[in-house]
Amino acid sequence: MWTSMSSLESKFSDKPSVCVVIVTYGDRGVLLAEVLKGIVAQTYKVSCVVIVNNGASYSIEDVLVQCGVDARLVSFESNKGSAEGYAAGICAALSTKMDLLWLLDDDNKPETNALEKSVKLYQATKDAVLCTRLTPGVGRRISGRTTINGFLGFNLLDDAFRMWLRFSHRFFGCGSRELNDNSAGGKTSTEVVDVAPYGGLLIPASLVQRMGLPRTDFVTYADDTEWTSRIVHAGGTIRRCRDALVIDLENSWHLRSGPLKPLVSPDVGFYRMYYGVRNQTYLEFRAASNKFLFFLNVAIRTSVLFFNLMLFSSDKSASLQRFQIFMKAIADGVRGRLGHRPEYENDR
Repeated sequence: MWTSMSSLESKFSDKPSVCVVIVTYGDRGVLLAEVLKGIVAQTYKVSCVVIVNNGASYSIEDVLVQCGVDARLVSFESNKGSAEGYAAGICAALSTKMDLLWLLDDDNKPETNALEKSVKLYQATKDAVLCTRLTPGVGRRISGRTTINGFLGFNLLDDAFRMWLRFSHRFFGCGSRELNDNSAGGKTSTEVVDVAPYGGLLIPASLVQRMGLPRTDFVTYADDTEWTSRIVHAGGTIRRCRDALVIDLENSWHLRSGPLKPLVSPDVGFYRMYYGVRNQTYLEFRAASNKFLFFLNVAIRTSVLFFNLMLFSSDKSASLQRFQIFMKAIADGVRGRLGHRPEYENDR
């Protein structure tokens, strides 16, 4: 049994110490068990684990015993959202005085050498390191780039530029072939990204102490984007390690499974839709250098979503209600109205 991780001796004892932070919620004990098994199997042994019980409905203690892991628990009676969950977990991890913090969602199972490869890249660069996530139905997730003046992944100028590159390459033999690098390895083993999710991020404790904790007024969604953007704004770097792999054990709700786009699909609760749209709008509006272009992108994106909803929804009345909440989320994001919205808590 793994009785005391902090007392483990390993061949990496002369290397930086690592504290893992995991946030779990709901009925996800089976997923957490797989993640913990992945941590135990790491070739680079961690020194401690912090688990945040963010309103979980299962016994985390039973899962820890099952996996033979000794962890420090931080508990909330109800789900406070990812921002408050990770803020509490990161704060607890900092108190352990470990050199590095490795953040994982409760459905991120790392491959056995993921931490070893991440630490090696950190030692070579002293930068924050992001593992590459493999998602069912998607493959390698290589996002992490931001687009100025865009809205929810759409930017008219960026799309027009990509079309021009494809056109020029096809007809004139110039331009770039690699407009969407989703290959198995890419050209290099690392790449610099603008922002990162919590899941798979290895970050120096000293950097966290300088940049502070995630903003709890985001509640959930895009809180990791805002938090990790502070690394770059402070002159730091986030490097993705393409060879350090983390497997997503659960499909992302962002994946399209029918004719309706996920943001307006009835399969996605108001909780996810509202906070996701509001928080992303908040960030993109404040980062926009050209407000006219930003709102033009908003108009185009919302129009496409509205017609998608009207064309493919079987319940037009419910669809209109959903679209009204979508528009409210945009308005609240632009106005900076953050914080909890209790009216959406029960529709996750």
